[in-house]
Amino acid sequence: ENEIRSELRQVRYYHLHKKHLDIQLKNGTPNQITHIIKKYNRMIKDAPIMLYHIYVGLYIWGQTQEALAFDMDFTTDYISKCHKKLIKFFFEKSLE
Repeated sequence: ENEIRSELRQVRYYHLHKKHLDIQLKNGTPNQITHIIKKYNRMIKDAPIMLYHIYVGLYIWGQTQEALAFDMDFTTDYISKCHKKLIKFFFEKSLE
């Protein structure tokens, strides 16, 4: 699960800085992030819609759990629980 958390931090970082990083990636500067993003995109398409929404909010849009909770009209505790389910989902998918 620590590897998943680490990779998800990279996904979040990439999406927060996508504009600048895409220039480097398109200029041929390779990076493992493209493989990591494809990996999580493949896995998330099988997720329940709520986990998908959590993933998009936290890792694509770069929201905090607090901001996402506000936008979704849930408590921060509920988003935290869903985030743990998301990590577990990715862990289980990675074992397949």
